[in-house]
Amino acid sequence: MKKFFLSLSAFSLCALVLLTGCSEKETGTKDISVSDLAKELSEQITFEDSMSIIEQDVVSYLYQFEDGVVADQAVYESTGATAEEIAVFKADSSKQVETITKAVDARIASQKQAFENYVPKELTKLEDPVIEVNGNYVVLCVSNDNTKAKEIIDSYFQS
Repeated sequence: MKKFFLSLSAFSLCALVLLTGCSEKETGTKDISVSDLAKELSEQITFEDSMSIIEQDVVSYLYQFEDGVVADQAVYESTGATAEEIAVFKADSSKQVETITKAVDARIASQKQAFENYVPKELTKLEDPVIEVNGNYVVLCVSNDNTKAKEIIDSYFQS
């Protein structure tokens, strides 16, 4: 009986270690500051238009988020003369990442429609935006410098 409980304890410990390892791998991302990443993107990339951070309620309207989807966010927009935009979101849970990604895709589609007749040259940026998903984070950058945007984003998530 003693061997049985010892074996059961060892098995339980192994199962706990495996489950913990899997959950770390699933979220597997270090915690970053969404505001720092968004600010660095706004400062290190050359934008054609001036970029300004927008308020949370405006973000919720633009991206159609419901309460409980986003744990943290930082979004910069241009004046409207260009389609340039930076959005960094931390999902409230891993289940919400897909919701945020769909909202980002819908935002890009909406911007394409808006700029199609307004400033058609902006469609080039909107056809190939940087959209990166890492753990519970979703990052969007619409600019003329996708290479620099990806470098900055990757630097935040590297170990």
